[in-house]
Amino acid sequence: MQFKLNKMKKLLILAVISTMAFTSCSCEPVPNEKLQLDVGESVELTGTLSDQPWQHMIDMRPEYPYISYVDFEDGDQLVVYTKQLAVCNGEFGFKGKVIEIQGESKNPNSDEKYTEIQVLADEITCDGGPVINPIEEKNQENMLLEELEDAPVE
Repeated sequence: MQFKLNKMKKLLILAVISTMAFTSCSCEPVPNEKLQLDVGESVELTGTLSDQPWQHMIDMRPEYPYISYVDFEDGDQLVVYTKQLAVCNGEFGFKGKVIEIQGESKNPNSDEKYTEIQVLADEITCDGGPVINPIEEKNQENMLLEELEDAPVE
């Protein structure tokens, strides 16, 4: 048996499904929504570096060349731009200025505009201490090894 739905019935079904989806939403505020109140202000937050970055708009800035995707306990994720590479397996803290970036839909037939709240971090910490850049750490290690190799043997 085949069902044929006319256009009006299809639209009605889509409307019912959409209404059910939106009315059953247990939407709670997320850090991005809270930060919208603080655009331009300084914030201090703590989360964890994500191992599964979502798709976000990116606004590259030469003074903040590194991008971190930070997860929060409530399930939200935030893009944080930093001046140094952030490598942290535990708690990741950052302090910086809240910015809002805007973009357009990827659909050429859409005029929709999107905004996203992100942070330019001037200070970052890992588990409450300084963040150690593994590249810098390796360079220091190599320099120390070179000094030891060049040291006179007694």
